[in-house]
Amino acid sequence: MNHFYLNQFLHRLAVGLVTGLLLLAFSACGDEREIPVVIDIEVFPAQLDANPADPPPPGWQRVQAICDFVHAHIAFGYEYARVTRTASEAYEEGVGVCRDFTHLAVAFCRALNIPARYCTGYISEAGQPQPHPPGDFAAWFDVFLDGHWHTFDARNNVPRIGRVLMARGRDAADVAIAMTFGTNTLQSFRVWADETAEPR
Repeated sequence: MNHFYLNQFLHRLAVGLVTGLLLLAFSACGDEREIPVVIDIEVFPAQLDANPADPPPPGWQRVQAICDFVHAHIAFGYEYARVTRTASEAYEEGVGVCRDFTHLAVAFCRALNIPARYCTGYISEAGQPQPHPPGDFAAWFDVFLDGHWHTFDARNNVPRIGRVLMARGRDAADVAIAMTFGTNTLQSFRVWADETAEPR
C-alpha cells in the first residue's frame, strides 16, 4: 500500500463523516484485564462509502504505518506543549510534544482494534550524534501483537537505546510524573544518561 492511500485512509479515520464521536475502545493492560477507554477522536462509521483505501496489513506493518503517519503529521517543539491537548486536537493542530505523538498513535491503534498502552519514562541519547540535547521526560507506547507487547515510538520513529520505563497506563493522565496542589515552582530539573564502556 503506497503512502498516498495510507495518508488518505488515516485522514478519513481522523476527520471522517462523524465529527466528535466518542469511541469506546479497549486497552489490554499488563494484568491482562480489559479496561474501557473513551477516546476523544473523530472517527468514521464502518459503512464508509466513496471507495475508501484498505488499511495496511494487520500486525507490525499497520502499527508502523501509524507511526510513520503521526511522525510526519505532527511537528515537534517544546513551545507547543499543552497538557489539555487531545488526540484529535493534536491531529488538527499538527504540532505537539512526545505526549501528543503518543496520544494520537494510541488513538489510531485503538480505533483499528489494536490494544495499545501509553508509556512514560526517559530515553537516553546513547548511539545518537553529538551534541546531545538536554534530557527530558519522554512518551512512547506498547502494542499487543501475536501474544506479546512491542514498543513503538511515533515521536522518534527509529529504534533507540536505553529506554528507562517509569510507568504504563491508558494515557498521560494515568502516569503523571507528579501531582501537585496549590501554587508550586519548579526550581531545577536535570536528566542525564551516560553510556558505560562495558556492560555491567
